[in-house]
Amino acid sequence: MNKTKAVVFDMDGVIFDTQKRYNACFREMGKRYGISDGKMEELILKTMGVNETESYQVVEELLGGTVSGKEFVTGMLDLFKAGVESEGLPLKPGVKELLSWLTEHGFLVGLASATDYERIVKYLTRAGLKQYFSFITGGDRVEHGKPAPDIYLQACENMGADPKETYGVEDSFQGIRAVYNAGMHVVMVPDSLEPTQEIENLLDFRFETLFGFLDYLKGAEPALSEEN
Repeated sequence: MNKTKAVVFDMDGVIFDTQKRYNACFREMGKRYGISDGKMEELILKTMGVNETESYQVVEELLGGTVSGKEFVTGMLDLFKAGVESEGLPLKPGVKELLSWLTEHGFLVGLASATDYERIVKYLTRAGLKQYFSFITGGDRVEHGKPAPDIYLQACENMGADPKETYGVEDSFQGIRAVYNAGMHVVMVPDSLEPTQEIENLLDFRFETLFGFLDYLKGAEPALSEEN
């Protein structure tokens, strides 16, 4: 039986260079609410890879219930969306080259992001990337967000891919944990954060850019088609 050739990507910080913009929007909201820089950096770290609804809870827990989590996160997202409308979304280096190669070589390609599904589709369509993905799911399509494995298992199931033979590509710590918990091959392409020792221990692969992952796959591709 041939091994499945499949890859599931996170979106923010992996496909699009969005995390820096999210961080800036969070910091702007922090200024509006008079929250200390140190507390905001902690908040940014704890919300990376977390879906919108769960972010409400993170905000309220971290800020001691002094701020409405929904109001804070909604305000941040409004700032983010305004920036997208005026400036667009830059792609991470190697995205188009990697997606094109995967498609040409018969890989199943999915996307599993904490971002809401409708926004994912909008961003991918605008960037001309939607056609590369055979299955797309968002944080609003699963009961338990990252680091639970639900979103990655959902993607694998709908793609017809065995999680044990599927690469999951992430940049956030919560995302890395989700891929690991799903039993997939864990690929990290760091964005805003360098991995801690805990995260390093979960990784199967680490590449500085998607070009590095592409180079690896080009070398490994013949072996992926060999029988177990």
